[in-house]
Amino acid sequence: METYDTQPTPVGGAYAILGMDLVAFSVLPDDDQVEAIGNLYRWIQEALSYHSLSETDYRWSPAGDGGYITFVSTTGSAKAIDVAFSLCEKVKRPDWKTSSGEKLQIQMALHAGVIQEGRDFGRDTNIWGHGINMTARILSVAVPSQLLVSKQYADLYLDNRRHSDFTLGDVHWRTVKHGHQVEVMNVNRHDLGLGA
Repeated sequence: METYDTQPTPVGGAYAILGMDLVAFSVLPDDDQVEAIGNLYRWIQEALSYHSLSETDYRWSPAGDGGYITFVSTTGSAKAIDVAFSLCEKVKRPDWKTSSGEKLQIQMALHAGVIQEGRDFGRDTNIWGHGINMTARILSVAVPSQLLVSKQYADLYLDNRRHSDFTLGDVHWRTVKHGHQVEVMNVNRHDLGLGA
């Protein structure tokens, strides 16, 4: 494996990783599952484009009923929170609903950590490393409609914006998969996520 180094090194060497998971995906009818994933991908692409991020700024790693966007530039990492809330808005005010008329729900986690990019079976490249693993662990404790942000991401990328752009909840220690502990906080913007 090789360390991804063709883009500017993000703050502190930590790349932003946004993990997302569609809630109750497996109970949707098959046709709705196909449509849900297609619309999620479209909403992600629209959110990235809205924030002027090109394909050189991020990598997508699908994971079942969601996936991970790894922002591989300083600019992309700083905008990761904005992409997350643009996606929240698209899910909360969708242009597509399930056949039963219900809106999709999503849970998300945003972390900053070290990653590696290398060749993968059946794909050009994939992302590995502690950053992806910890994002997955944070995602496992998020609830529907919640965006959980790690203290690492907040410290590296939100300090200058914290008081004006977002409502950050208190920092809480959470025990996640394999007994790891992580400091996380709920974050909200204009009621697009859960209230603090």
